[in-house]
Amino acid sequence: RSSSSNKLDADMEAVSGHLAANLAPHLISTEPCVQPFRAFAYPLDPILFLNVTRKIVAQERLRVPAESIFRLRSDRVLDPMKPRLRIGYMSSDFGGHTVGSLIRNILRIHNRNRVSVVGIGMMKGDGTEWNLEMERSTDEWLSIHGMGDHAAAFAVDALEVHILVDLNGHSKGARVGVLLRRPAPVIISYLGYPSTSGDMSDSIVTDRWASPPETHALYTEKLLYLPHSYFVNDHRQLYPRPFVHTPKREEHGLPVDVTLFGNFGQLYKVEPQLFAAWARILARVNASSSSSSSSSSSSNSSAALWLLKFPKEAVKRLRQQARKHKVPEAQLVMTPLLPIDSHLAIKALADVALDTEVFNGHTTGADTLWAGLPLVSHPGEQMRSRAGASMAHAMGVVTFLARTREEYEDVAVRIASSPAKRERAKAQVRAAGDSSPFFNTALWTKGMERACFQQWELVQATGDARGFHTITSADSLHLDAADWTPGELLIGTTRSPRSGGASAVPSFDPLGTAE
Repeated sequence: RSSSSNKLDADMEAVSGHLAANLAPHLISTEPCVQPFRAFAYPLDPILFLNVTRKIVAQERLRVPAESIFRLRSDRVLDPMKPRLRIGYMSSDFGGHTVGSLIRNILRIHNRNRVSVVGIGMMKGDGTEWNLEMERSTDEWLSIHGMGDHAAAFAVDALEVHILVDLNGHSKGARVGVLLRRPAPVIISYLGYPSTSGDMSDSIVTDRWASPPETHALYTEKLLYLPHSYFVNDHRQLYPRPFVHTPKREEHGLPVDVTLFGNFGQLYKVEPQLFAAWARILARVNASSSSSSSSSSSSNSSAALWLLKFPKEAVKRLRQQARKHKVPEAQLVMTPLLPIDSHLAIKALADVALDTEVFNGHTTGADTLWAGLPLVSHPGEQMRSRAGASMAHAMGVVTFLARTREEYEDVAVRIASSPAKRERAKAQVRAAGDSSPFFNTALWTKGMERACFQQWELVQATGDARGFHTITSADSLHLDAADWTPGELLIGTTRSPRSGGASAVPSFDPLGTAE
């Protein structure tokens, strides 16, 4: 396949035309369709992507017998003497996976005077201490690994949760057939799949920056706005600052005396037009440096781009793109994946992080911000391309957001234009990380609880799980759960295997790529 952007544009136009002709909402068939998560990297029209997701769900719905669907109801009421809302978290990733690393402490932090936490594991435990700790952090635990969809839905229904939070969506390990049987009165989509479920859930957890009100037509669900960012994280507990490790650039094969731009996501997210923009950023910074310093040798570059070699198959194509855009070999630095225990301290060696466009960095975006790097992001129309905007607004660092690709380049060049501006930007991000709500896991959990109670009250009042969009207020949120003190939180990244456990314990898989 040619690497030229013209060829890619032509290919994507052909793909879009084929999909548009075969994905009209009224056309229901069992013909194969592209999987929604794989389509995240495609620059598809938002409505076309919505129809892709609807098609997948419609195909799965054909396989669900009508008699196996539980009656849609809101007859589960809260005990007036002890009004504890039963929230079920269903995931295939309770363990050494990105989603597991993000949610591991919220299971503990929930206010047990108001909420009962139920964990529903869809995959066999991975044998890590995280997996065991997350199971122990719930009030009840159910494994549906090995169950068929009907049996699993029956088992989940028997838990009598009020709200079921699906953490997979259409990502690896999803159980669409279970959700379509409606084993809970309210089903909420969250985190593992940043887009519409395609009529599988009632609401989607988001915020007004990730899913602006005017984009509601791109979702089959109602929007459930959290007070700050929708994106939960556990970075403050995972990687306490100051970092233990104090690496140096030369120890990791990084150029020393340059402005170092970085992107730490998977390379499939880097489209040719975006790489061309990165090449222009490097050229502008280097040209500015050359013109302002007559003493500098013309062979010395003042800027470089740092990427990770993942997946390895993409490295050759990226280097071809670099040669096409006349990026000197020394200005494109590609390193192996970083060790998980010290990867943030190493990423902090960069100066500026450049976000991808069609599919933003999500966990990697939070990584770079907690590492203290300004994250330059250009929000798109769809939720997966607006995670950077959500994080920036929650942190109050919106000056690094761009409205156009040209502005994206300008923002990056402006930050890189002098050591003082680079240090000022990094100091701003570090300070925001300490003071803003974004890295406050306990505050996020309080917001989620408030949103769930609002959602349940609406269902009780109207009998309709899809009746309203919901906006959760941040007013006095810090005062919530004043009557509850959670147990000791998990700190650090230790992932010990089960004592006396299996001989081969799966390694931590931060990108969720292991088969």
